[in-house]
Amino acid sequence: MPDRVFRAVMLASIAAMPAVALAAPMGMTVLFVLNALAALGVLAGRGRAAGTPPSWLIAVLVAMPALGLVSALWSVIPGETAMRALKVALLLAAGMAITSAAASAERPPPRQVAAALLAGLALATVLALTDHAGLLEWREDLDPSFTPRRGLYNRGATVILLLAWLAVLALLRTGRAGLAAALFVAAGLLIVLKLGSGASMVVWVLSAAAFAAWVLARGRLPAAFGAVVAAACFAAPLIVAALPTPSTTDLHGRFLPSSWSHRLVIWQFAAERIAERPLFGWGLDASRRMPGGREVLPWRMDADPNNPEGWMSTVQRMPLHPHSLSLQVWLELGLAGAAILAALLYLLVTRAARAGGAIPAQAANVALVFAAMAVSNISYGAWQSWWLSTLWLIAAVAVLLTPSARAGASS
Repeated sequence: MPDRVFRAVMLASIAAMPAVALAAPMGMTVLFVLNALAALGVLAGRGRAAGTPPSWLIAVLVAMPALGLVSALWSVIPGETAMRALKVALLLAAGMAITSAAASAERPPPRQVAAALLAGLALATVLALTDHAGLLEWREDLDPSFTPRRGLYNRGATVILLLAWLAVLALLRTGRAGLAAALFVAAGLLIVLKLGSGASMVVWVLSAAAFAAWVLARGRLPAAFGAVVAAACFAAPLIVAALPTPSTTDLHGRFLPSSWSHRLVIWQFAAERIAERPLFGWGLDASRRMPGGREVLPWRMDADPNNPEGWMSTVQRMPLHPHSLSLQVWLELGLAGAAILAALLYLLVTRAARAGGAIPAQAANVALVFAAMAVSNISYGAWQSWWLSTLWLIAAVAVLLTPSARAGASS
């Protein structure tokens, strides 16, 4: 009975995730909690579940919130640091319960997972194309002067991209390579033409390149792929510090659009603060209280047809967080935190790469991890509950699609 309940909750969540992510991304936390409660029923009385990750992976996962809790000793916001570390630890425990239950419970056939993902993505597409996502149509009816804020769909777009990779993986598991390719192209068109998320479009292209690289390498270089991802994240402060600093007032002094140029300013400010405390960092979640972070800069926004020279506004050096997982871990937890993150990324990539199945399915697994890490390194705060909940749910669905003796029999 607990297995059937967990399976039903997972399939319902899979179908709901695209629309929830688009209309109300914070709702991903609600889905996460529901799945965690269902997972407890599966794991109760089983002792060490068959799907529990190996001890060395658990140790790396636990090390991050543990170090975060210790960092309260030197944090600039010790009380907030301790509370955030405990919240991250709670999310970690719940996420491990969900993924363990996904691996040990009776799994749905890949075709059912694929059907749920396709139904969810179709619903999200309809909501977006008809402007029902975010209640836009109704809000415009109530207030004709209403204008959607810029980036309204950014969160939903990034989650939909990750779910599209899961759908590609599910379709490849069922032998529908042509449909998988068509779906991935359609997801990209939706992101570009309707959702307007530049970050998601960049990740869409880069993750496709990672997929192609894995196929061309015939799956022979899992350690090399993992090492490249880990090294890039570990070297993030050096990479951003070496980039040219955008001009705040001269559009011609930039080589990126305004939003990306501002992000580069944030990243370089983070790199400066990292250099001040490279060994231990400023304390978990101290980004929101970083000295100088709220300093306001004059900023010329991008030109538009009505104002070719752009218009003046203001931005902060660091509004709340660096918008980069790697930089935030370096900034808050120093060298030790960066080393833990690099080890975790290496393990995730190599484990995804070695998942059973044909090379295209392995490539989709690698591309999914790559896309999740790319999004994490250009958007969102590292410890945001909705984002961590989303990543754990995506990991659980990927586990459902990993071949096993029972899964192979059912598919």
